[in-house]
Amino acid sequence: MAIQRPHFSTSVIALLAGLFLACSVQNNGAGGGSGGASGWGGTTASGGTNASGGTTASGGTTSSGGTTSTGGTTASGGTTSSGGTRATGGTTASGGTTSSGGAGSGGTTAIGGTTASGGTTASGGSTGTGGRTGSGGSTSTGGGTSTGRTTATGGTIATGGTTGGGGTTGTGGTTATGGNTAGVACTDASTTALAFTKQYQDGSIAVTGSTKTYYTMTNWWHKFGGQTVTLNGLSMTVGNSQGTSVPSTDGNPMGFPSIFIGAYQGHTTVGSNLPKQVSALTSVPTVFQTNASSLDTSNMNATYDVWFTATGTALSSRASSPGAGGAYLMVWMYKPADRQPRGGSGTATGASPNHPAQTVSGVPGTWDVWVDSSTDPPCISYVSSTPLDGLAYDLNNFIQDAVTQKYGITTSMYLSIVFAGFEIWSGG
Repeated sequence: MAIQRPHFSTSVIALLAGLFLACSVQNNGAGGGSGGASGWGGTTASGGTNASGGTTASGGTTSSGGTTSTGGTTASGGTTSSGGTRATGGTTASGGTTSSGGAGSGGTTAIGGTTASGGTTASGGSTGTGGRTGSGGSTSTGGGTSTGRTTATGGTIATGGTTGGGGTTGTGGTTATGGNTAGVACTDASTTALAFTKQYQDGSIAVTGSTKTYYTMTNWWHKFGGQTVTLNGLSMTVGNSQGTSVPSTDGNPMGFPSIFIGAYQGHTTVGSNLPKQVSALTSVPTVFQTNASSLDTSNMNATYDVWFTATGTALSSRASSPGAGGAYLMVWMYKPADRQPRGGSGTATGASPNHPAQTVSGVPGTWDVWVDSSTDPPCISYVSSTPLDGLAYDLNNFIQDAVTQKYGITTSMYLSIVFAGFEIWSGG
């Protein structure tokens, strides 16, 4: 069904909102640090078409009478009982009565967790001048909205996943309207509120009950005409009462209001565990939830902008890109009807993704992959084939897929900064 939406070129205030939550960036051997990837999340239960928390590893299937298979750890679901071991060589009347693999129930999988809401910000600081968008130009000259755009109302809810013999799973939870979830639990919360009205404003967000912090920036680096950014904890709302916009011929958005973890423009968050080498990453669970489907999505996106650097040294306070030998990775919840990511095949306007309808292990749905390798650092953009309001997932699944597919990220690079926010060409 086509939904026509205005471009908000009048004095009507359009509010684009999202909530951003993060869990832990984890590494092999050394344990997980706090921080993780950023995300926007409503109160999504991570049920949805869940990758983890869905199918358990055979529920703790025991080898017949001996020690159990490791089946063991369910996807975020707990570990199965050891399955019981029988005495090897024990003689009984009938050759030794073995326990039939033990009575391990297989463990109960977790429902994926409920994200927390809120977050606080402080004010101050300056932002950088960056922003990654489809510099290849616009896909159409019109201001039309996404034709036939449909959202997944509630996502596909897994019933807890298929368990092996004996293992019971949780119900899988419920997803937020328009979003699919992938079974991650993020519980960061904050209570700070800020209202930004300037082109460059920023502040730190303290996590309740923790030393961990996030950081937020308005960053209207390309065009500013009175856009507002309001922070309520980890929730961001963007307004554009003056209807500021850039023309369809301009590939750059007005800016990229976002929340991030890592070190950028002289601001370093606490507890991010970054930079972290790609080869050492095991999990970067994250949640991102917006109200985008209720607004005009033809000229804005909701996206992650993830920076990889060539070394483990934090970027300088003046750096506006990951630098040579690094890379950008973006995850778009949807493609705006009138805009496109960098790269693609075909003409600069109206190009097609380099790798359409790809599956990513552990992530629901299919993803159109756009690769711009004409620059150093390259930019790899994963765009959901079906528009989503949000997603709860493990960012490391995209990172490792990009490594495996040789799109431009390598295991020797370092995950350094994770931004989540809105690239806006018009509207708010």
